[in-house]
Formats: sequence, structure tokens, C-alpha cells
Amino acid sequence: IVEQTLLFGIDKRNVLIRKLDLNINKDNLFDLDMKKLRSQLRSIPNISDAQVCTVLPDTVAISIEERIPRAFLGRPNAELVTDANGMVMTAKQSFGVHPKLPVILAPSDCRVYPGVIQPALREALALIMAVQRYKCFSVALISLRSPDELFVLMDYSDSRGKRRYHVTMLRGNYPEALDILRSAIEEARRRGDDRPKINMTYANQVVLSR
Repeated sequence: IVEQTLLFGIDKRNVLIRKLDLNINKDNLFDLDMKKLRSQLRSIPNISDAQVCTVLPDTVAISIEERIPRAFLGRPNAELVTDANGMVMTAKQSFGVHPKLPVILAPSDCRVYPGVIQPALREALALIMAVQRYKCFSVALISLRSPDELFVLMDYSDSRGKRRYHVTMLRGNYPEALDILRSAIEEARRRGDDRPKINMTYANQVVLSR
């Protein structure tokens, strides 16, 4: 007899029971292969690690470490999402997908499908993770279609309210780029400059335009 003790909610419990093909109150505890169960769990794209152990007399304890979805791929509320490492997952299999996650437009030659880590997404993900340090910024979309630059739709919020900017920036060193961008936006708002396009690809200057 097997009683499942899973360290998460009832919905996740039922999903994993089905994936592991376990039969509650029917399977014999000593017939189960714990290494195989762990391997099966770790093969699920949205699970980064799992532990499986027996608790005598009749319990299997399972704990999992879930991958956190950081962006939709291709469009808002898409079928595919990615975590911070570029692991592609289906949104349906990922727990806690927020409807306002940023969207990443992958390079045109980049194929994304569940269960594969896609390194081509990492520049966008590095920017998304860097933005989390700034309460004033939120990312709506990042395009990776240019090999050297990122095109970003980004919201900036302060006491004056929220405004969306179309930002073009070079790849890399995102904390420094975000500090420069914040200073440029704050100065523009003080001057009453509401131009929404910002180009940060020029040396030592930030250019605003319509």
C-alpha cells in the first residue's frame, strides 16, 4: 500500500501521481524503484530537481524544486515559457505562470520546444533578471532578432505615473545600462520630454526620439 505525501498542493500532487503512474493504496511500496521515480521527475521540463524517499511503513515522500517561468515565448500568454536558464517549458505544465510575464521574441533561426535549454534566450533573460532590482522598471517585450542589439518595450513608473518606452540597447552589462537608462528617463521627465523612443547604442550618449 502506498500513500503519497507530496510537499506541495493537491493539484500538483495529482499531476505528478499521473505522470509517475502510481496507484494509491494499490502499489506495493517495496516494488517501487526510487531512482527511476526520481529520474522520471527530473525529466519533466518544469522540475529542476526532485527527491524521492520511503517513509515506513507505507509512504513515499516526494519533494520537488520547480523551475520558475520568467517569460512567454513569441506572444503574451503563449503555450511556451522559459525559466531563467533558458529551459523551455509548456505553460500548462508550469505552475504559477503569471499572465503579465514578459514576452521574448527569439531569433528567427532559433527553434524552441519543451524540454530543451535554448542558450539563444539568455541575453533577454539576463536583462529580465537584472530589471528585478529596479522597482521603477518592468519589461513587456524583448526582441532578439538583431545579433548585436536588444529591442525592448519597457514601462517606467514614478510619482508622475507609468509610461512605456521603446528602448534599443547593446547586449551585455545590463545593470550599468539600466542605471544609465533610469537617469536618462528621470532627466527627460523633469524637462517634460515625453519622447518614447530611446536609443542607447551610441557611444556615451542616450538619444530620445519620436
